[in-house]
Amino acid sequence: MADDISLGKVQKVLKHKDLMAIRVDFMTRIVTVAVAGLALITVLAWDRALEDLFMRFLGPLDTLEQKMLYAVLITILATLASVILGKYFIRTKKRSQEEK
Repeated sequence: MADDISLGKVQKVLKHKDLMAIRVDFMTRIVTVAVAGLALITVLAWDRALEDLFMRFLGPLDTLEQKMLYAVLITILATLASVILGKYFIRTKKRSQEEK
């Protein structure tokens, strides 16, 4: 009977740990979705600002060619920014590791 009690307690603890793991997983996913939503809002804001800037210098985006030019320029800009930020991150990480 003592074995049944300890087994029951063990099962109860395991169930509690499973619930905690599910809770942590759920909260992790909620935070991920919230951050992704904020990132989307940021991207849309930058898209609008860059589109307005583009239109100020090159006129309205009426034709397919103008829209394609805008898309290509934004792609080039985003790629350059990604490369520059990536190199900066790698250098910063390398310096941080050298200091340790």
